[in-house]
Amino acid sequence: MKRTVIAISLALALAAPAAAGTSRHLTIRKTSAGVRGAIHAAAPCYADQLVKVQRKTSSGWKTVAKTRTNDEGRYRKAVTLRSGKRYRTLAPRNVVGSTTCLRTVSDGTVTG
Repeated sequence: MKRTVIAISLALALAAPAAAGTSRHLTIRKTSAGVRGAIHAAAPCYADQLVKVQRKTSSGWKTVAKTRTNDEGRYRKAVTLRSGKRYRTLAPRNVVGSTTCLRTVSDGTVTG
């Protein structure tokens, strides 16, 4: 009986649908004045989206600046990058109309 319950539970877990929403891809690049990048996604999940610039600390990631993407999904933020510190960008989950735009973190980090 115990094996049957475990097998059914496993089957149900594997059959569960993935989180509904539009996936996004976020890039980050270092510039002389701070960072820039873009959100790559289907409309409407790239235009006018919040992007948080975060610095790695001993306790996790701390938001140090915020900006929004333009109509093409690009962002640019002037921020002082501390020497030797790692930075990433994050676009939080949000809803635009009836579309859920999933949370995404930049594909890499940059070092100040």
